[in-house]
Amino acid sequence: KMFQEKVRSLTERHETRPLAEVIRRVMPVVRGWTNYYRLAGRSPVLYQMGKWILARLKVYVTKRHWVRVWAKKAPTSMLYALGLRLPYHIVTSYRF
Repeated sequence: KMFQEKVRSLTERHETRPLAEVIRRVMPVVRGWTNYYRLAGRSPVLYQMGKWILARLKVYVTKRHWVRVWAKKAPTSMLYALGLRLPYHIVTSYRF
């Protein structure tokens, strides 16, 4: 819940920041919680966090730009190009 509250505060509807900056601000929060759950061995939680982050950012884009069709067509690859990394991608990219 604290994770969602923090991400919500960074992606509020009245924000005027560009999407790239919002993603840049969200990523430290995502990495922090990912490290916490990774150590606890909670991969289902990481998957749910990733789905929620994607949905939240797509809502942010639609509300900010008033283009509802764009969110349906918004490629996830564009969010990745702007620097978004989902929790399960962060965990699988660690080198032990």
